[in-house]
Amino acid sequence: MPTIDDELPIFGAATADLEGHGVRVAASCEKTAMLCNDKYALCWHLRACGIPAAESWLPSEVPASPAFPLFIKPRQGRGGVSAFSVRTPRELEFFLGYVPNPVVQEFLIGPEYTIDMLCGFDRVPRAVVPRERVVIRAGVTDRGRTVADPALIGLALDCAAAIDFVGAVNIQCRVVGGQPVVFEINPRFSGGIPLTIAAGADFPRMLVDLARGRAVAAEIGRFTPDLWMTNYEEPLYLTEADTLVLRAPEPEVANALAVPAFAQRVA
Repeated sequence: MPTIDDELPIFGAATADLEGHGVRVAASCEKTAMLCNDKYALCWHLRACGIPAAESWLPSEVPASPAFPLFIKPRQGRGGVSAFSVRTPRELEFFLGYVPNPVVQEFLIGPEYTIDMLCGFDRVPRAVVPRERVVIRAGVTDRGRTVADPALIGLALDCAAAIDFVGAVNIQCRVVGGQPVVFEINPRFSGGIPLTIAAGADFPRMLVDLARGRAVAAEIGRFTPDLWMTNYEEPLYLTEADTLVLRAPEPEVANALAVPAFAQRVA
């Protein structure tokens, strides 16, 4: 189950060879991986299939008088790296030279969602779980909730009809004027997949069953709605004695762990 964008085309191309050695690859084909890694080609493909997707331009295609704000990001990129909102012609000129291999998109204003979808080795969707991305940091959901929205579920199924997917897929969109609009698709597990699993859509279990040849019925829309997930950092406060334990050589660490400094202090 590859989870890094750069690896997806490699595993997609090697699927047949790996299956010859008895390894089932829970990843989409190379063509699908290459399409989804190309933010510009993906949106144009979806729009050609009648699926709402962000209008996108290469630098040479940007209208002479575009409607601001716009959004610019690398044509192949991940994690929100080098992705910026563009508010003026001057900013557009700067970021076109600053962002590597850029693609410019319309700025979608509305709540953001990730739709987790699992497709079997037969490319048939088995589960779809939309999640609202309430707080996002470095491209990953810090706080979110599951949403039982038929429009979002229908959008995911439309994407599955337009593109061959195998395994986990996450579709990123914003709801603009009541309509979900896709701006990115990643044919892999999403960073927020723990929430989807906690909501009852156990993608890993389903993949294991499918790999073992077991029948897995579609569970589209079967999950716990309005289930929230909150990730947070917790500070750790250490005294000087505690830090000495952490810096001690191995034998001393072993002795210290037998009676931790915290416990000694409490005693």
